[in-house]
Amino acid sequence: MIFFLGLLPGIIGFYFIEGHSAVESMLNALSMLSGQAIEPAPITRGGRFFIAIYGLFLQSVFIISIGLIVTPFIHRILHKWHLEE
Repeated sequence: MIFFLGLLPGIIGFYFIEGHSAVESMLNALSMLSGQAIEPAPITRGGRFFIAIYGLFLQSVFIISIGLIVTPFIHRILHKWHLEE
């Protein structure tokens, strides 16, 4: 769900800013999430700016989602390490 919410701005941005079709917009957003280069490369200055900002946004969504998944396990490990004094 978190990844879909992260993809939605990319799909909308590619559709409206670069004028791609809905399928190409989804493919480009998924490609950016996986770290692959997008095809075709953005033509407009706004498209290039959007890709830079969207790339930073995707990285933050990825880091936050990994943190949400890993936090309960780390919390349990820290409780096991706690020593009574």
